Amino acid sequence: MKNIIFFAVSMQIGGMEKALADLLNRLAGRNYRITLLLEKKEGELLKELDQRIVVKEYRVYSEGNPIFRKAGNLLKRRLWILKNHNKYDFSCAYATYSVIGSRLALAASKNSALYVHSNYYDVYCGDEKEIKDFFAALSIEKFRHVIFVSNESRDKLARVYSFLKKRGTVIDNLIDVSKIKSMAAEKVRFDKGDFRLFLFVGRLEEESKRLSRLIRAFAAAYQENSRIRLWIIGDGKDRDLCRKLINELHMEGIIRMMGKKENPYPYIKNADCVLLTSDYEGYPVIYSECLILHTPLITTVPVSDGFVDIREYARVVDKSEKAVADAVNHTDFCLYGKNTLDFEEINRKKLESLENIINCGQEE
Repeated sequence: MKNIIFFAVSMQIGGMEKALADLLNRLAGRNYRITLLLEKKEGELLKELDQRIVVKEYRVYSEGNPIFRKAGNLLKRRLWILKNHNKYDFSCAYATYSVIGSRLALAASKNSALYVHSNYYDVYCGDEKEIKDFFAALSIEKFRHVIFVSNESRDKLARVYSFLKKRGTVIDNLIDVSKIKSMAAEKVRFDKGDFRLFLFVGRLEEESKRLSRLIRAFAAAYQENSRIRLWIIGDGKDRDLCRKLINELHMEGIIRMMGKKENPYPYIKNADCVLLTSDYEGYPVIYSECLILHTPLITTVPVSDGFVDIREYARVVDKSEKAVADAVNHTDFCLYGKNTLDFEEINRKKLESLENIINCGQEE
């Protein structure tokens, strides 16, 4: 039985965390002894993990005297590495931005992998110095494998790191199809009235999700068509920014802040369309969720993962408020949301690719 370990920050509800839970649960049913090491052992998704998965915590000291804090973290890391050096057959730094996760993953196994969930070339607007500064802290060149969730993310980062043309692999997140369909059937109070309902689902973070673009574009669309509504599902550090902008644009009641939902799937299933107005993404989990539930999608991020090119199934528009507003009011949704994709077969092929990496062995 292979001994494998994954590193992440927490299991709070989010696209990346849901994808991790689905992946670990799939692996738990196979020939693996799985450890999940979290910086914070917390989050709603913990209870969804298979009981065979051992969940541990590695909490970084973040308070107190900076000198003592730094010394304490250094000592803690060295002791952990001393105890766990090359202990595992495979290790994975799943949260790209976790520096401590990357360092521990590199120590835990010679067969190590770094997951890259976003398009970091676009995150840093192609600034090679900033890109290299970010990935130098993660020691990207030391990982035996670098796993991307989209072709675009890999190909763009390969402009900076040429070795990724060989060591970079695209394996998008696995999706628990039966679970999504089952949860989508849950009865919830869903009074959308006689309106066309649009939905945003995700973390409320302006930098990545461009929530101001979403809200301003929808307000502009509403001026042309008052028979539309927008519900925003999620929470995050820019919740107040969203509320303030909604008030400034006098869109109270038209745009509703629904908060975080442990089960967003009935809303996705019953919405007329999902909206995503980000500047960049890796391969958003919401894409697969929309495709599974046959919900039309309007997005500003065209990506592909080797199995699905979202441009074939969604309305892709420019990253401008006008383009989004026009799409809200002038999209024939009958052209979107319908597909015959076999997600179970896609999952099988993705899992096979990942297991090929897990089973590479620990040879130099």
